[in-house]
Amino acid sequence: MKQFRLGEVIGKARTKKGLSLRELSRRTGISHPYLSQIENGKNDSPSKEFLLKLADVLDLPFAFLISISSTDMGLTNEIAKDVIDTYRYYIPSFIDNIHTAEEFINLILRGDIEKRPDYYTNMKIMEIKHFFNEVKTIEILTRRNSNANNLEILKKVLGNSNPHIKKDVLSDYEPAISLEDYLFSERKVMVNGKALSDEDKTKLIEIANTIFK
Repeated sequence: MKQFRLGEVIGKARTKKGLSLRELSRRTGISHPYLSQIENGKNDSPSKEFLLKLADVLDLPFAFLISISSTDMGLTNEIAKDVIDTYRYYIPSFIDNIHTAEEFINLILRGDIEKRPDYYTNMKIMEIKHFFNEVKTIEILTRRNSNANNLEILKKVLGNSNPHIKKDVLSDYEPAISLEDYLFSERKVMVNGKALSDEDKTKLIEIANTIFK
């Protein structure tokens, strides 16, 4: 089974859609430098929210992106690491061709199960089924959690930041300068006495874009 690389998949999908990195940044709200890190393989563990935005813009299955990344999938402890590491790469075929975990066991793994009954115990087969069933719910949970948490996070961050940013974003923000341009300008943006890093700024932009649709 081919082991996909997140950066290569994102880069090929972006090129196929005729998007520059800057345009992908504009559409997703993810900063240009951060996207470049992902495509170059320097960061293969972006947040679930980032992966969700990339999936939506690039027309890629979210479950596929999170399965080939190093991002924590948030699976239960009932699934062993060897199951996750092995079967995450089967996600593309599972999404495209197979509709249930039962079908995956019967159509894809039947030969392996017959050859290695010592490994494919009933418990292991149950773990594999559980893995695919949980993967199918990841996108739903991510969308639900993202929508529920973003407003509170934004209020908490902006409420303790530079008053000028709070005023711009929450009330009288003028389109003469985008939030991204402001945050990534030469000026230093402080929150609770700490200067925001590029990753902090990128997260802040993502939250703002989700709320102010």
